[in-house]
Amino acid sequence: MRVGERDIRRLVGGQVLPGRRKETVLVFEVYERGVLVDRVEERSLVGITDRGAIHRLLRAGGFAVRQEWASYDREPFREGDVFLLVEAVREASGECSPRSPVE
Repeated sequence: MRVGERDIRRLVGGQVLPGRRKETVLVFEVYERGVLVDRVEERSLVGITDRGAIHRLLRAGGFAVRQEWASYDREPFREGDVFLLVEAVREASGECSPRSPVE
């Protein structure tokens, strides 16, 4: 992206690690007239899980799944999709209060 004399670049990378984890690396670079003037690197580590585990965790926390999508464009989720976006709401029964441990 160009803003005045600055070029702002965002680079995304990552790798799958042992133990069902994934590391994501985001790099933001700012160039002025072709010279690097600022660079920020962010790393995050997330666990890889499946749809069933997400549903079980939400249910154990007192939530019900309202909708699921396969993308931020709200494409319907289909079995086998690699991306899952979930909208969940707290159930009225309040099976599990926010402060009580989930077994």
